[in-house]
Amino acid sequence: MSQQEPRPSDVGLRPYKILSLFDGISCAQLAIAALGVNNYVYYSSEIDKFARQITLKNFPATKLVGDITKLDSTKKEYNAPLLLIGGSPCQNLSSRGNKKGLKGDKSSLFFEYIRVLKDTKPKYFLLENVGSMSIKNREIITHEIRKVREQSLGSPDTARRADIRRDVRKDVLRMSGGGLNGVKCIKINSSKFVPQTRRRYYWTNIPFIESDLPPQEVNTTVRSLLQERVDDKYYYNDHNKTRSFDVNPYNSNPKADLNIARTLKTQSYTGRAGVDNCYHTTYQPPDKTNLRKLTPIEYERLQGIPDNYTFGLSDTQRYKTIGNSFTVPVIQWFLKYIF
Repeated sequence: MSQQEPRPSDVGLRPYKILSLFDGISCAQLAIAALGVNNYVYYSSEIDKFARQITLKNFPATKLVGDITKLDSTKKEYNAPLLLIGGSPCQNLSSRGNKKGLKGDKSSLFFEYIRVLKDTKPKYFLLENVGSMSIKNREIITHEIRKVREQSLGSPDTARRADIRRDVRKDVLRMSGGGLNGVKCIKINSSKFVPQTRRRYYWTNIPFIESDLPPQEVNTTVRSLLQERVDDKYYYNDHNKTRSFDVNPYNSNPKADLNIARTLKTQSYTGRAGVDNCYHTTYQPPDKTNLRKLTPIEYERLQGIPDNYTFGLSDTQRYKTIGNSFTVPVIQWFLKYIF
């Protein structure tokens, strides 16, 4: 993927240092590129070989730094980045997960983010995680981040401590002050930017203006993003249509053709209509129904990712890597306040 010409304000400046943990397919780089910024050095920590393949295909200058658990974040090259960004694994935190929370083998990797945050002392940080986590886990994450920031930048005064204690009890946590010394937590639904329901918490010290968020869901519908004609393989046959929509006892919301898609999963077909995103078309392939699942390109569009960004992988891996990624316009919204 070609990067844009540098902005006049970037010319002659030392490159921005960006460190991305659990980087996936580098959607943070997509957000940075969309802002017209290319004067940066980007360090990517990611273990999935398919995700790394996509990152290097689109951003060949990316510096791959491997497994976060083996990353020596005390090295000088990682010190004081402009931005530390990441979305630690949510499998044990999600309402659909095994409920082990931050003690689970996946979601406990949050503490690796905390380790790197403490070691590198970034000017700005941004952490994303699932919006269905428990209040307890949300408060633990907020506390751990705040603790590191206080250690790095000095403790807040008494009045500010009172603000923090009061705010931590709110449904949408938001620490008073903000800016370089503050910590804010905000819950944002991606449907404000793309036609997909995707509720996520974001912890950051980026001085964003909450009132700048779109006040309601985006006007664009899923159907407006669908490809006009797709391969017959994406269409359901009678068996899996029946399994998904007609007699499945686990379906609580068996609806197709939604204007705002359900949260994209890491696989395209689960056999559950309350999870799958399915759409009827005027075309009907021989021996199949006229109901089909979303294609990888449509998955990309619903995350604000350019068409065929993940081309080169199997459909299975495309669905997985896109489903695990950031919603690009949401990240771009945050980053516009620092670039």
